[in-house]
This record gives sequence, structure tokens and C-alpha cells, in this order.
Amino acid sequence: MKLVDCLDLGAALVPTSACLVTETATLSYAETQGLSRSVAASLTACGVGPGDTVGVLSANDPLALTCVFGASRADAAWALIDPADATVEELLQELSACSALLFRTADAELAQEVHLRMPLPHALVCLDGHVPGALGWGEFLVNGFTRTAVVPVGPSASSSGDADASEDRPVFLALGPLSEATADRWLPVLAQGGRIVMRTTPAVASEALLEA
Repeated sequence: MKLVDCLDLGAALVPTSACLVTETATLSYAETQGLSRSVAASLTACGVGPGDTVGVLSANDPLALTCVFGASRADAAWALIDPADATVEELLQELSACSALLFRTADAELAQEVHLRMPLPHALVCLDGHVPGALGWGEFLVNGFTRTAVVPVGPSASSSGDADASEDRPVFLALGPLSEATADRWLPVLAQGGRIVMRTTPAVASEALLEA
């Protein structure tokens, strides 16, 4: 079962319940599913498909993870790599085979260096700003909207009809990055409509996020 299949199972169970949680942002299952569909359509419009690999240069966070889900939905392989956890050479080795690369402005110089080594560079996308030679996030999503019928983002995670149903769902504290090696820990949580909690700043206690 693919990563996105488990997301879809969770979205069917508890669409408005929290899926991806940090100390500053929360995406519901419906929001995560909707964004992943938009990302998948946009990747497809950029020429990404089965046999390709999508690189996401970012720490665990909701937006980066919707890109991973979108790559999975587009039947592409994916690699989510936190630049803080690897040397430049390791990053170049891991990402040089990618046919699309999504990154943040803080890592623009590294992303552009990697992009030069990509054999089939379909897309270079900046998630949070404007970088020469790269599509901005909005421009990237427009590719999907103009070529494919995209399901809009769903309702946010708030008080809702399925809030009570989510009370007994599992919670997973994701201290490390999502990878092919760790995905088995995420899959059952997503399939049951549980919360994936990510800590992005050391100052926030894990317990506080788990109880949110």
C-alpha cells in the first residue's frame, strides 16, 4: 500500500480531524488530501510520472509532507531530506537522480547546484518565495489547475462532526524525517486517521503537542 493510500483511508474516516500537526500549523485530513491532489496534478503537468523521483529539500513540516503525498499520488518515487541532517555531498548524491526538486528559499543555492546535476530536470519549485530559475509555489500549483481537474482543499481541522470519532485515533510523534525506511511507522497511523505530530523548534515540549 502506498503512502497516499493510507492518507486517503484516514481522510475517509475523519476528514476534518487533524492530520499533520506542528506548534504553529495544523492541516486536516481533507486539507492534506486536497493539497496532495493539487501537487500530484502539478507534478504531472510538469512531466513527472512513474519512474521519476521527486526530491523535497526540507525538514518535516505540513507543506513538505503534502508534496511527498503528492509525489506518491503521481506514482513517482520521493525523497524527503532535511539539509540540516546531511553534508552537501550526501545531499547531492541523494538528490541528483531526482527529476523534480522542491525546496525552501534558505536552501536555494544548494537546490540550484543539485538542479544542475539532475539528468532530467522537469521542475524546480520554491515552496516559500521567489528564486530565479524556479517556479514559485503558486505558479507550480497553477500548472495543475490549468491542465487537470483538481479537488479543492477541504475543511480545516477544527470543531467538527468527526471530532469525537478522532479521540481514540493513534498519535505519532515524528522526531525524525519521513523516509522509505521510517514510512512503516507512519502508514498505520494515517490509515486510522491519527495525528502525525512534528516538532520544528526545540523549545516546544513534545508533551504539549501531543496533548493539543
